[in-house]
Amino acid sequence: MKKYRIGEYMRELSIVILGVAVTFISSALISSHNTRKDIRDNMSMIKIELEENIKKIDKAIEAIDKDVDAASAILSGDLRSIPTDTLVAYSNSLTNISLFSYTQDAMEILKISSLAPHIENKQLLLGIIKSYEAMNSMKTAISYYLDNKKKALDDVTERLSPEERRAITSYDIYDLWELYLTNGHMVHFLESCNYTLDKRNFISAKNHIREVIYSIEEEYGL
Repeated sequence: MKKYRIGEYMRELSIVILGVAVTFISSALISSHNTRKDIRDNMSMIKIELEENIKKIDKAIEAIDKDVDAASAILSGDLRSIPTDTLVAYSNSLTNISLFSYTQDAMEILKISSLAPHIENKQLLLGIIKSYEAMNSMKTAISYYLDNKKKALDDVTERLSPEERRAITSYDIYDLWELYLTNGHMVHFLESCNYTLDKRNFISAKNHIREVIYSIEEEYGL
């Protein structure tokens, strides 16, 4: 009887141990599956976010190109020979002070979710981090550029009398540009806008982001 009870006890103990082991293994598998799914979902959001940020980079590059074209035309030839509609376009570009902004909500979710340590492709993770760092550097550079532009525009109006400020809205477009060209700060800005920002850095950053997007698509089948 004693041997029978011991044998029965050992069998029951083995069943309990096996059951616990199966439970732990199942829980681990489920947890691992959920983690992989969460990472994939987060990477999908990062991919979409980076694609939207590329569009914003393109707009920033386009705005800078307009400034450079305007400066080159205004400073290199006879102002009165430039068509009126072209000068209006140049003026609109010059007074555009739209800041470059980018979104990083998906990246913030990755940071606070504790998923990053579970991402196997560390090279891809590093590439994502560098993408957002590059966009932050772009934002700083463009903010500096626009600050210089705003200071030049402000200096033009600050040197006018109150009557002249009220009348500036009715200026002929040629007279307006001639006013700009009599201001030293504005001329300096126009002369420097071609090299204040290095567009090659923006293009390089955009290409890097595109490579990261491609890597995310390949890694997670998106």
